[in-house]
Amino acid sequence: MPVPRIILIWRHLILREAVLSLLAQARLELLADYEQPVDAAMIPAQTPSHVLLEAGEEENGRFLADLLQQDGITIIRLNLEDNRLQIFQRQDHALESPADFINLLHVVRPKPL
Repeated sequence: MPVPRIILIWRHLILREAVLSLLAQARLELLADYEQPVDAAMIPAQTPSHVLLEAGEEENGRFLADLLQQDGITIIRLNLEDNRLQIFQRQDHALESPADFINLLHVVRPKPL
């Protein structure tokens, strides 16, 4: 199974620290992480398999729209308020434990080109 190439884009430091902790427990690493706002045009050049995007303000909508135009990237939007994930492969998952988050990174794969 290929190792996920993960980029994290966050607004709140607590989310960043939580994701880093979960990934470390699973022996996964980030390709890169950025505090919002971020230019969506720079993301594809880093060839991520997954982009973890913290749900937030209106700028997220524009960023998300730009990112959705890129092939081969699975976008997972994280919401601190209700522990929900939106996976932009038309999937929605509720988290019951931290392991659920790590399992999604292995199960949810980018669409083949």
